[in-house]
Amino acid sequence: MAQRLIKKNVDTLISTNPPGFIPREITDLLEKSFEWNVSFIESTIIYGSVSFQVNAINA
Repeated sequence: MAQRLIKKNVDTLISTNPPGFIPREITDLLEKSFEWNVSFIESTIIYGSVSFQVNAINA
């Protein structure tokens, strides 16, 4: 999902930036709005800890 949003290979971002650094391609996402299509994962129902699976993201 991340690669689709930033249109860049995540491994490339990691290898070209120092540890702990947040690449510009990621911080640019903070200014955008997205529509998330999510579903509950099984542990949410069984254990009561809220977790979601992202099925799709629409920019």
